Amino acid sequence: QAPREASEAARAAAQDALAIDPQLGEAVAARASVQAIYDWKWLDAERGFQHALSLAPSYATARQWYALNVLTPQGRFEEATEELEKASELDPASSSIAVGRGIIAFYARDLHKAAGSFEVVVRGHPSFALGHYFLGQCRTALGEPAKGIEAFEAAARLADDSSETLAALGNAMALDGRHADATDVLRRLDERSSRGYVSPALQAQVLVGLGRHDEALDRLEHAAELRAADLIWLGVRPAYDPLRGELRFQHLLSLLGLAAT
Repeated sequence: QAPREASEAARAAAQDALAIDPQLGEAVAARASVQAIYDWKWLDAERGFQHALSLAPSYATARQWYALNVLTPQGRFEEATEELEKASELDPASSSIAVGRGIIAFYARDLHKAAGSFEVVVRGHPSFALGHYFLGQCRTALGEPAKGIEAFEAAARLADDSSETLAALGNAMALDGRHADATDVLRRLDERSSRGYVSPALQAQVLVGLGRHDEALDRLEHAAELRAADLIWLGVRPAYDPLRGELRFQHLLSLLGLAAT
């Protein structure tokens, strides 16, 4: 579903719930997520989450969203970790919260710690695709794209070849010198985008791996026009590191209200 439709539907559902119960912390948190992911209104989102947590302090998901969707994109990793630890105390069995620890470490460039965290997750939850997906990203960022490919292929089997996993696989293939395979992945993503929504930021990841930086920036600028949800991690995602010296990339960060990290 395209970002505008998905975000407006989520916002409307939250507003409907709040019309019934203005003190419903879960709905306040959902609205705050939209303010971060779609509106890029970071201060409003932060205030929203703080209000949500004052209303529902035991709602672990709100702390998880606050950590990953507001604090992490801004490079506020210590605060994000603190919120996620509180979420884990509230819901210790959650695999998504457990993988969140590794996600924060990954975006903070503590890659060995992140990889170790994801390895623990996939051992305990071998069918959890997100764990394999982020383990693959760690291995690729550590300069081990062949190991990254192995993890992405596992994630793809578990997640029915999701576009996000395909993009990361294509990036790793390119970095592993498998340019024809990476180009084929790019073609598959382009075909999907002709039939339905695919974030242009995903194709950009493959293009970066292939060294086609101007085309990657074109896709990222299109993603910004669409307000693609995955763009909020633009400032911290290692896959985009080769673009960080480009003025167009710096302009995109400014447009999103994010500082270079």
